[in-house]
Amino acid sequence: MVKASIIGSILGNLLLVLGMSILAGGLVNGLQKFDRSHVGLDATLTILVVIAISVPSIFNAAIEPDKTRVEELSLTTAAAMLVIYGLSILHALRRPREEAEAGPEVKPTHTGPRWSVRASLGVLAAATVAIALMSEFSLARLSR
Repeated sequence: MVKASIIGSILGNLLLVLGMSILAGGLVNGLQKFDRSHVGLDATLTILVVIAISVPSIFNAAIEPDKTRVEELSLTTAAAMLVIYGLSILHALRRPREEAEAGPEVKPTHTGPRWSVRASLGVLAAATVAIALMSEFSLARLSR
């Protein structure tokens, strides 16, 4: 039950913080540009974290409940995730320097539809409410 709540919190915060950052950056700086490879790395790390959080639970359900072994597995996966997260931060900090040394790169401009501030805030609020409801429904199902 706690893990479902943590996953719901993480996903909700990801959407809320990302959405508010994009909105604030757009209001202050105008057009925002994003690197697809960095977004892909973030998505991969998020999926990896969800899998790593669920691994101890799967082993707990599959084998005879041995709290010591499950706790060791949980601590090991947490340590591995911290190391991977730290390495991803180092990669993100080094990447701008490597791109500057490589020279300017011509990137295509965005030609798709643009959302108004009101529409963006509406979608952000709807996504936040939907995640909060899904988190509550999963907690209610797990507590039965």
